[in-house]
Amino acid sequence: MRVLFFGCLIGWLMSSLPANTWAVDEPTKQPLRVLYLARNDEARETAFTEFLAANFVQSASMPRDQFKPEMAAPYDVVLVDWSQMEINDPNADWDAPRNYPSPLGDRAHWSTPTVLLGSAGQILAGPWETIGGAG
Repeated sequence: MRVLFFGCLIGWLMSSLPANTWAVDEPTKQPLRVLYLARNDEARETAFTEFLAANFVQSASMPRDQFKPEMAAPYDVVLVDWSQMEINDPNADWDAPRNYPSPLGDRAHWSTPTVLLGSAGQILAGPWETIGGAG
């Protein structure tokens, strides 16, 4: 009798709730404008581009080597994707300091929030004179 009573009570409670109570809402896009500076990997760029388009109100991508710092102005966040494989110099000592020009320009003039993907932090450590080889 007790099981029947609680079963009826639960059934009544569930039927009295609005129909959309149990519905799963579609995720809303984050209100950010994101620019992805891609590495030389077409499949990776496609995956990031699709992910960003699905999750942010505005997104764009471009090859990292075509980017100029002033292009970041309309965006809230810049993602920099850089692989050590792109800068591998087989003639250099593995521990020799390597400085590559920063696609983001001078560190003192860069103020856009940035996410460094792959080895971007380590590679940017040289031109930006920061610690990037640890972690």
